[in-house]
Amino acid sequence: LVNQTSREMAFSALYPKCTRKEGEEPTISQVEALINTVLPQAKFSSSSKPQKVAGGYIVSGTHKYENGDALIDAIDRELAKSSLADKMTIVYTPNYASGLE
Repeated sequence: LVNQTSREMAFSALYPKCTRKEGEEPTISQVEALINTVLPQAKFSSSSKPQKVAGGYIVSGTHKYENGDALIDAIDRELAKSSLADKMTIVYTPNYASGLE
């Protein structure tokens, strides 16, 4: 029996094991570089430390875009300009689990 947090359980429900690239996820230093360089340029403000989940990390925060597609477009543009471009894929998920922990 594995003791999972509600956030991990929600993540696992949204992203089945076959979609996660476990063992290929970015390093914490790459995620921190993303948070410190790429995301601010894309007008995303992180609100907590990155949380490790199977296959990657969750970075919570806020943005001023009308929707997640516009946010991902902005992040993709900034990511393409960085040395991180071929090291990670960014996925937007609304925070359905906010109140579960």
